[in-house]
Amino acid sequence: MLKVIAIDDEYIALERLKRVLKKIDYIKLIDTFNEPEKALEFFVTTKERIDIVFLDIEMPRMNGLELAEKIIGEHIGTDIIFLTAYDQYALEAFKVHAVSYLLKPIDLEEMNKQLNHLYRKKQIAKEDIQNKKIFIQGFGGFSCKSEDGKTIKWRTKKAEELVALLTHYQGKKISREMILDRLWPEKDRKSASSNLYTTCYYIRKKLEKIGVEHFLVRDKENYYIDIKDNQVDFIDFSKKIILPHKQTMESLIQLANTYKGQYLKDMAYEWGESRAIWFENEYTNLQFEIARRYIEDGDFVKASKVMKTLIEYHPLCEKAYKKLIEILIGLNDQEQIKKYYQDYVNLLEKEFETVVSEEMKEIVHNALSS
Repeated sequence: MLKVIAIDDEYIALERLKRVLKKIDYIKLIDTFNEPEKALEFFVTTKERIDIVFLDIEMPRMNGLELAEKIIGEHIGTDIIFLTAYDQYALEAFKVHAVSYLLKPIDLEEMNKQLNHLYRKKQIAKEDIQNKKIFIQGFGGFSCKSEDGKTIKWRTKKAEELVALLTHYQGKKISREMILDRLWPEKDRKSASSNLYTTCYYIRKKLEKIGVEHFLVRDKENYYIDIKDNQVDFIDFSKKIILPHKQTMESLIQLANTYKGQYLKDMAYEWGESRAIWFENEYTNLQFEIARRYIEDGDFVKASKVMKTLIEYHPLCEKAYKKLIEILIGLNDQEQIKKYYQDYVNLLEKEFETVVSEEMKEIVHNALSS
């Protein structure tokens, strides 16, 4: 059964459409509206899933194209069929993701053809949905993968950033205004809102194709992601990093392996910078705790590997170089001390045109003199 809404400011046209729709056995006409504002109010407040909206384009105060964008923002699974007497609207109609349009006066055969097509399409989609998951990686960059391991490629950078932003807040609700300020600060509110509606539509449709539903959720003027059935590396890390000194060595190593590099590396999202610093600090402390335990057990080789991994991800961490040199002294490995010290010197000179601290110089001097 397809649940349908009809919107047309012409009373006669709306009544005729109602009579036709009520004759189709797989159609349930939920309601009709002749004022776009009342129709929008319905979509904002209703929790009922609407499959199709028949929508007149030429209406006073708010035309059908504008109303369609707002409807899609509220109910992403809803398909739009435009009604118009002017076929020049067709191209613009498809820009707001209408599945089709019908020219007035409505051809009943064409209408039945389109409804049959949508009905079969939605039935197949329901059969294919298996509550699949997506896996999101925020460490070392940002990427989303389907259950079969394929990377999800977003059509636009803004779509990718919106998914990243919503995931960043770990399921918490984010206001529409905050999203507009973060993603489209240079645009006026009307244009920014239109971009948000379109981007949300695209994301949901993209995920529906791989069997993922109800991931991006809108609640009145707020948006959030439903992550109960999805796996996100940095959320997992955040939950498990509490009190690392009380965890087993095995759990600490597993947690450290979750970290694949700087949070949202190379993404240039200003809103993620403070969180990236937090993750870097927590990961650094975690690796120091693991190294400490290895040293206590007398396993300096494994302790050195831990520090080398930390340096690989955060090559400017002087604290890690100092600890590595301390461990290498225990291994009596002066060649490695020279190598890592020189790497650090070269990095500072090349990238920042600066030199190592006097404390670092003294540590290395003493290590090589012993």
